[in-house]
Amino acid sequence: MPVFAYKARDASGRMTDGVLEAENSGVLVERLGELGYVVTKVTRSRGAKGKPKKSRVKVKPRELITFTIHLGTVLSAGVPLLTGLQDLTRETEKPGFRKVIADITSQVENGATIADAMASHPAIFSQLYVSMVRAGEATGRVDEVMERLVPYMEWQEQLKASIREAIAYPAVVMTVISGVIVFLFVFPIPRFAKIFKKYDMELPLPTRIVIGISEFMLHYGFYALGLLIVLFIVSKVLVKRSKAARRIWDGMKLKMPLFGPLIRKVALSRFAHTMSSLYRAGVEITECLRIVEQVIGNVILGRVIREAHDRIRAGGSMPEALAESGEFPSLVLRMVAIGDETGELDMTLEKVSEYYDREVPYTIRRIFAIVEPLMIVSMGMIVGTVAMSVFLPLYGMISFIKK
Repeated sequence: MPVFAYKARDASGRMTDGVLEAENSGVLVERLGELGYVVTKVTRSRGAKGKPKKSRVKVKPRELITFTIHLGTVLSAGVPLLTGLQDLTRETEKPGFRKVIADITSQVENGATIADAMASHPAIFSQLYVSMVRAGEATGRVDEVMERLVPYMEWQEQLKASIREAIAYPAVVMTVISGVIVFLFVFPIPRFAKIFKKYDMELPLPTRIVIGISEFMLHYGFYALGLLIVLFIVSKVLVKRSKAARRIWDGMKLKMPLFGPLIRKVALSRFAHTMSSLYRAGVEITECLRIVEQVIGNVILGRVIREAHDRIRAGGSMPEALAESGEFPSLVLRMVAIGDETGELDMTLEKVSEYYDREVPYTIRRIFAIVEPLMIVSMGMIVGTVAMSVFLPLYGMISFIKK
């Protein structure tokens, strides 16, 4: 297909130029006119533009949120899409992201939709993001879709921060406890064991157990640690690559004491937020469910979503499929049923998401209130047991010396 270089004015009268593939110059003028440009000059170009390269640039969530805000703002102000993208290309500070936006701009100049251009960078623009933009293009409401994407992405970041907070504290405490235990068994205990062995004393059972653990750690500790690391890596790879292992692991996570309810509430919060955002953007219900299955974060609940998807395609209803699984609480089922009957599924799911936005932080605080004293008590019991196992034979030695 011929390649044409052009110069044109946007709606504000600002000059812009670019290169575009088209059947002829008339098609090019018509296409740019649909984008809000008045072409002033067209020349046939000898060069040909290659296919856009898929970028593997990593973009921080905050940078993507800022891009979405800016693009939504310029579109809502009536600025043509191509002009808005060109402005963002110039204003973006990160070189990697600037190249990505420039590539998207180039693809749009060559007749691609912005959704298709974004889809060529899956590491940056998720399937949910692209689907919402595509729905916005179909309805002519890309600016509104951008405005809806911003709070959704901000909620995602807030949710990740909450999850990191929930994991960080127990992890730090467990690390400290493990460090204290290793220190006690590797340094003080072996020295006391030498003293007890020197006096050929009959040691109490707790002392023998503690010394046995200490000797095992001294002789086989590195091997045990290496084995644990290998098991962790193998388990992680197995869960990632094996569907059966992933189902077992995700099922176990939902049944874990304390953390199981939190994991379920986080997944249900993702379900409600994602379904509400996609449905409100105009994405077809079966496509909504297909995307939600991938982002819900748990294959057990994802399988239920897939069953709902299949039932709807067969002429059934989503509330029935969700209810039969037994994995969704009555609150969610009731709100989904109401939304399905009234045609306001986005509104009812938004109510569900508001509920879980309050419930998830509350559950995290409740877990902290239970886990913190449990860990402190556990550490105290371990240290106390080790101390008692040392002082019992020392007390016997002192009594023997006095006699």
